[in-house]
Amino acid sequence: MPLERTDLPAPVPPLVLLVLLTRQRQELVDVGEISRRQLYDVRTFKSVLVVLEQLRRLAAVEKSGTFATSMGQLVAGQAKNRPGWKMDGERFTDRDRHQSRMREWLDVLEECGVPRWRAGLNLEEEPARTEIRLRPAPDVSPTSSTRPGSACARGSAVTAVR
Repeated sequence: MPLERTDLPAPVPPLVLLVLLTRQRQELVDVGEISRRQLYDVRTFKSVLVVLEQLRRLAAVEKSGTFATSMGQLVAGQAKNRPGWKMDGERFTDRDRHQSRMREWLDVLEECGVPRWRAGLNLEEEPARTEIRLRPAPDVSPTSSTRPGSACARGSAVTAVR
């Protein structure tokens, strides 16, 4: 099933992403999921920033804010920036580990309110593609009462692809 084409939103400036990520992580601190020391995690910020830049490149190729790709393509795009991602174990175990990390970063970005993503399933109910919709960055002004992460459920929605 073809995806609905959408306009490519303006790029999210790194400082705006940092504010959104900090708000998202503050929610995790508030519910006790992470410690206060982990609120300002530079490694997570750099990781989701690089993933978001990759998503924008893929969207620019499609000339649409909505596009489909594969989890393997997303992982391959990140692997060249991550020398620590070695294939040193069993092939499928390594693949699953890298894809799991990619899904975690996509979930963090979704909780920040920037993209929406979901795994599309084929008729055998196996993941067949990754559908991404980039969205404009939420308002991060000091007077903004919105907290993007509170509007998004953790995890991704799954739909059947015909």
